Amino acid sequence: MKQTIQKLLVVTAMLSAGITAFAYDFTVDGIYYSILSEEERTVEVTKSLSYYRGDIIIPERIIDNSTTYKVVSIGDNAFENCGGLTSVTIPNSVTTIGYKAFWNCDGLNSVTIPNSVTTIGLYAFWGCKGLIGINVDGNNKEYSSIDGVLYNKDVSELICYPCGMPLNSFSIPNSVTTIMTYAFLECDGLTSVTIPNSVTSIHDYAFFGCDGLTSVTIPNSVTTIMSSTFAGCTGLTSVTIGNSVTTIGRAFRNCNNIKEIYCQPVIPPSGDIAIFADEALMNATLYVPIGSKEEYEQVDPWRNFWNIEEHDFAGVEDVVGSDVDVTAENGRIIVTGAEERASIEVYSVAGQLIYNGTDTTVNAPSAGLYIVRVAGKAFKVMLQ
Repeated sequence: MKQTIQKLLVVTAMLSAGITAFAYDFTVDGIYYSILSEEERTVEVTKSLSYYRGDIIIPERIIDNSTTYKVVSIGDNAFENCGGLTSVTIPNSVTTIGYKAFWNCDGLNSVTIPNSVTTIGLYAFWGCKGLIGINVDGNNKEYSSIDGVLYNKDVSELICYPCGMPLNSFSIPNSVTTIMTYAFLECDGLTSVTIPNSVTSIHDYAFFGCDGLTSVTIPNSVTTIMSSTFAGCTGLTSVTIGNSVTTIGRAFRNCNNIKEIYCQPVIPPSGDIAIFADEALMNATLYVPIGSKEEYEQVDPWRNFWNIEEHDFAGVEDVVGSDVDVTAENGRIIVTGAEERASIEVYSVAGQLIYNGTDTTVNAPSAGLYIVRVAGKAFKVMLQ
């Protein structure tokens, strides 16, 4: 009864001060807990009256009022906006990391997720600008990590790329089919991301605020680009949209500096009238397949572009003024002068994809004419 009265007094005081109230049942060693089940004696970590700071070690079990409880969850918003938090040790008893659990913890530099965790809530690590790696301890039941990047168990979903990683380019593994919501949110240190042809779905806000990106190529495997996927990527100057895309949300809003858009679908993708910023409509050149210009000029949002040109996406024109050089010898196609780990695609003259990756030497299946795309630019090369 005494404890209940104390909690009521705290909540009343917070409301009087204009502070958002939250529930908790007791504290142990500076960590706040809420009881999930008295019968099973389980609790979750919840928000603190003041922000958590420093290195936090969450125990597997705690005692309150002579009762032992098992810590099984980090609750929704538990460490939200704790900018002074530097590390968190999560015990093997925890199975759930809640919605926005570490939202905007910009001082957090590393997290190790135990293999007991089966659920990670949406936006759990959004805004963790200092995070250089998310590691999964051992064989995790539901999650895995590669080089500090968080995936689901079979690496088919990319869940979170830590924004503090000291890389400026990243190649998504070929096993990934889905890039999840907020996966690269505000990773402004990235200047290049290679999206493989295994990817079929890119979710809302996946690359929101990545203003270091200068170009992006949506592979032919993707059919839908969702809302705000690249919104706020102010550094984008070149966009290539794969030939299978049929629907685009407001994916490129506030991308004011786009100068080139290579839209490969023969039938104009449908979508919101505000897919692109007004500045892009005025200043960018929209390149569309040969024979499709008239159709693009008749439908929104494409007819709002001031500059629309037809383009041979088989790539039978050389790029003028590029530092990249593409040659062929001894059954191999060789790319020189490209940025490190730049996206390289090789097509047959019929448009069949032969290779997609970052290797600068590619073995060709036979002699003939090939089209090589490097970071959005097209080259032709004849292999004797």
